[in-house]
Amino acid sequence: MGLKKLVVDFEVCRKCTDCVIKCSFPFHPVNDGSLTLREIIAWQVVCRRCNQPGCVPSCPTEALKKREDGLIERSNTLCISCKSCTIGCPFGTIFPELVPYLTTGCDYCRNRLVEDEKPLCVQSCPPGAIEYREIKEKENVTAVSPDTVAGIATSWQKEKK
Repeated sequence: MGLKKLVVDFEVCRKCTDCVIKCSFPFHPVNDGSLTLREIIAWQVVCRRCNQPGCVPSCPTEALKKREDGLIERSNTLCISCKSCTIGCPFGTIFPELVPYLTTGCDYCRNRLVEDEKPLCVQSCPPGAIEYREIKEKENVTAVSPDTVAGIATSWQKEKK
């Protein structure tokens, strides 16, 4: 008996969202295994492996790269969900509804900052929990990422009774 494989019919798959609803981790519904699987299949099976792929230069953040074997690879941490690659693909084989354009890293709500709005987490969290501001020179902070993220370090204190 041959090795069993998952077979995805994209025409049927694009019209249904049942697995998207059913296939998620219990405490993190955005972490969707079926969408990840469909993305892998889309890049490996459906992609035409163009000599000069239009999707790669159409990406404003350079999230797409062409590998030596001709396959296109997408970096989740660079992707900003603009879907420019779907427009740049001359064959229309990058289906926006099948590829999970979810940025796993924080982009600091750059689009909101341009509009002089606070990042969404700052706006929705309790006051002081998350702030978007300059760090004072003598403030007790720990840089997580020198250009973007810092944490205020509070020393451990025994609970008062």
